[in-house]
Amino acid sequence: MKILFIKEKRSESGIEGISIYLLNVCIELNRLGIAYLVLYNSRDLFYQKMVENNVKVEIVDLPPSSAYNILHRYFDVLKIRKLIHSIVLKEQITIINVHFPHLLSYLKTSWGVPIYAHWHGAFVDNKSLEYFDRKNILSPVSLINNIYKKHVVYNFSKAKNIVCPSIAAKNTASQCFLVPENKIKINKYGLKTINPNEYTNIKSELGFKSTDKIILSVGRETRSKGVEDFCNVALSLKERKDFKFVFLGGYRDKKYHEHLIEKYGDVVSFMGMREDINNFYRSTDLFLFLSHRESAGLVLAEAMFFSVPLISWDIIGVNEMFVDGRNGYLCEFSNINQVVSNVVKVLDDEELYEVFSKASLKESSKHTIDQSVENLINLFEKG
Repeated sequence: MKILFIKEKRSESGIEGISIYLLNVCIELNRLGIAYLVLYNSRDLFYQKMVENNVKVEIVDLPPSSAYNILHRYFDVLKIRKLIHSIVLKEQITIINVHFPHLLSYLKTSWGVPIYAHWHGAFVDNKSLEYFDRKNILSPVSLINNIYKKHVVYNFSKAKNIVCPSIAAKNTASQCFLVPENKIKINKYGLKTINPNEYTNIKSELGFKSTDKIILSVGRETRSKGVEDFCNVALSLKERKDFKFVFLGGYRDKKYHEHLIEKYGDVVSFMGMREDINNFYRSTDLFLFLSHRESAGLVLAEAMFFSVPLISWDIIGVNEMFVDGRNGYLCEFSNINQVVSNVVKVLDDEELYEVFSKASLKESSKHTIDQSVENLINLFEKG
């Protein structure tokens, strides 16, 4: 077996949950001695991480996925398809796994190599894709975009199987993109087993007292990732001087970032992108994740490895990661008061905190990379 992974850059640094998962998969494949190659399209931070971890990777100039200038892109696709085919032959590839469905356009089933596609997303409203929508029924541009999405961006027809990290993602693939359910396989994301003792408590570095309690969230600074919900919880608890709210993650909109700093900077520490994320988990007392939509929420698993109790909205994807009342609380979506109450309850009740903390560590065993890779390899071998 030799696997070809194809992934494209999705953020400025290239570092996001999907990237970390693929990195961990490759590290595990190195350990198992299973041959593979990653095709990627940027020498960004993610690429550097791959090189540092001895991941076999090649740079390929993948054209952007866009309905604009379709004719130009068509010839780009032909060029990349020819290049990838030559790599498949040269490297004697036996399995191809793309990490976004539109990357399937660079492949051909006639090559005789089984193709698998990952689908990572989950939508709350899984309406099937249509050519026309009511708002833009007379817009030729909208029609072209919809045709392009249906037949290129979300066309899974070349894939033998679709790999999803959760039931929520499976439902979106099935209901929105009309992928036959018998072609969808669920395989949870996984992480390398983490030893918290290898990392440093950085409360003093952050200017906090040892008795202060850190409430952490990790994600991009966007409304959909719950950054303002997190901030509003912090505002509601601003009288609790021993509660320190920390938001870790990058941003795409500088003006929005500046707005957050101006409005919430006195109650939330915005740390931006940090490479020492595990030091934050090591120092954290509670993980507060208020994203509005997730397919799996890998950061929740990261927190579990550090025995951190969890509080999240009770939404698709997230409510598959942990059970309410076992190692944290799932709260009614948009009910800030319920979140505030549960934050206080967990952090002020030492006995409850200990129960949740131990349960988080126990639950982390369900999210290991070795199990995820074993499942993936079994899928590739058995189809």
